Amino acid sequence: MDINYKSIGKRIKIARISKDVSQEKLAESAGISTVHLSNIENGHSRLSIKTLINIINTLEITADDVLAENISATRRQDLYEMSLLFEDCTDKEIHLLSSILHATKSAIRETTF
Repeated sequence: MDINYKSIGKRIKIARISKDVSQEKLAESAGISTVHLSNIENGHSRLSIKTLINIINTLEITADDVLAENISATRRQDLYEMSLLFEDCTDKEIHLLSSILHATKSAIRETTF
């Protein structure tokens, strides 16, 4: 199995920015250099389990937040959570959400990364 380090780095960067944490602060908390953190966020460097745990704890996020695309069980969890979202919906809401999901799926598949 290949690990998608670019995806991991991107998710770390998004979480860091959304938490308003500088690279310098996160790097210091994780016990790594700012250059190494930058390389992790850009997918150019691998990170150790210890560094990953330090980053997750500092940003107060879960491992799933960072590793989602690399863990097959995440798909099952996402599908389960989606089913819970629909449980209390009216027929009209389900129809609208279904239309939104179809449009979103089409847009995602048309986008090239």
